[in-house]
Amino acid sequence: MASEGDWLVNNNGDVYTVAAESFAKTYSEVSRGLYRKIAPVWARPAAGSGAIRTKEGETCYCAGDYIVSNNSEGRDNYAVEKEKFETMYELAEE
Repeated sequence: MASEGDWLVNNNGDVYTVAAESFAKTYSEVSRGLYRKIAPVWARPAAGSGAIRTKEGETCYCAGDYIVSNNSEGRDNYAVEKEKFETMYELAEE
């Protein structure tokens, strides 16, 4: 469920909302109306199917999908399908 002020994101046809506070901390404007996620994320593959509570509501996932967090403490979570995650994100050097 979106809240007033949340961003409506169209990520190559995958449309979803992002809480305003989270968007402000994790995205940067590339050009008018075009944004890129610039913040690091912490992620792990899901062992089984389930659902995770997000700031905007709830996201379901399947085994192998990624449970992702916008911070190292594991808050501000969401789920991303395995193929999409592996296309959109790159592994950071330690």
